[in-house]
Amino acid sequence: MKPGWSLVMLALVLVCIAVLWPRTDGADSGLVTTPDTVTPAQRAPAFSPPSDAEYTSSCPTPTASGQQGPLAGVMVRCVGDASNLDLADALGNETVLLNLWASWCGPCRTEMPVLDSYASEEGAIRVVGINVEDRPDAASMVLREMNIRYSNYVDTGAIQNALAAPPVLPLSYIVTADGAVERITDPTVFDTPDQIRTAVKDSTS
Repeated sequence: MKPGWSLVMLALVLVCIAVLWPRTDGADSGLVTTPDTVTPAQRAPAFSPPSDAEYTSSCPTPTASGQQGPLAGVMVRCVGDASNLDLADALGNETVLLNLWASWCGPCRTEMPVLDSYASEEGAIRVVGINVEDRPDAASMVLREMNIRYSNYVDTGAIQNALAAPPVLPLSYIVTADGAVERITDPTVFDTPDQIRTAVKDSTS
C-alpha cells in the first residue's frame, strides 16, 4: 500500500474514534456515567433509619400485678421509650400471647401482620411482641413500616434466659395470668389468624 493511502486510512480511523468516543463534557445528549463517575446529584441519598424515639409502640401503662413465674423481674422497655419496667407488670393479670422477634428475622416479619390481624379480632387475647438481639432503630423501622399495632417491648437481655428459649426466631408463648409459660410449637410460624386461634384454644383449654 502506498504511504499516501496509509495516511488517509489512519486519518479516517482517527475521525471515527473521535465521533464514537463517549462525551464527558456534561451535555445532555451524550453524558455517559459509570459507577465511578456518577455525579453527586445522581446519587440516591444515603438511607438513614429512624431513631428509636421516632416510633413509640402502643404500650399500656403497666400495673403492679404481683404476677409470679419466670418472667417476674425481667426488665424490658416499650419501643420508643427509654424507661425500663418489669415485664410481668407490663403483661398484667391476663393471658397473653408473647412473641419474640427481630428485624433481621424473615419469618418474624412474615408472621407479624398475621399476629396484628389476630390481635384486632373480637375475643382475641392480648398479643405482645418482644424484640430481641436487635438494634432499637431497626425495630422501630419495622414496626412503623408494617403498621404493627399490638404492643412491642425491647428485651434488655434477660428474657431468653428466663424462658430457656432455643436459639431460633420467631418464638411464641402463652403466658397465663398466674405467670405460667407454655411455648407454642405447632405451628412454629403463624401463617393465618386461624392458626393462632387454634393454638391459643389448645393452650388455654
